Amino acid sequence: MILGMVDIVVLIIFLTRMHLFDIYYPKRYCKDNQVKNNSIINPHCEKQDQTITYCPVDVTINMIGGKYKSLILWKLMSKSAMRFSELHKEIPTATAKMLTQQLRELESNGLIHRQVFPVVPPKVEYSLTNFGKSIKPVLESMYLWGSDYLNNQGLQVNCSMTALDQ
Repeated sequence: MILGMVDIVVLIIFLTRMHLFDIYYPKRYCKDNQVKNNSIINPHCEKQDQTITYCPVDVTINMIGGKYKSLILWKLMSKSAMRFSELHKEIPTATAKMLTQQLRELESNGLIHRQVFPVVPPKVEYSLTNFGKSIKPVLESMYLWGSDYLNNQGLQVNCSMTALDQ
């Protein structure tokens, strides 16, 4: 039986989710590895003593590269704090589950702060940390670069991001 391309892709996705694919194709950056002297120890890696590579661009993209992370950060830059429902209204294409997941990742990375107020019903506000505010020039540069690219292609910006006030 010859597998088609769709079947192969589905098989790879299945094996990746079952973590069986890692045995045959080790990940370059493995999570939950023991780190000793800047080396990782992972039984699934070809070499037992792989050196970890630290790349500033990769780190930045991993921290803000989620589905709605840059948009969440952008919205929080325009206001001092926002409730979950406000963020959800600003980003209507995000499901509540996805928005929650992205907010948790941003919080764990130290980019946003989650303030829980002890009231009924529960009130939660999200705001940028000082570390989160430091990403503003990066996002502004990305916005300007993307706007220029779209203009050069004869397209107009039509997303919910608007230029930040200086």
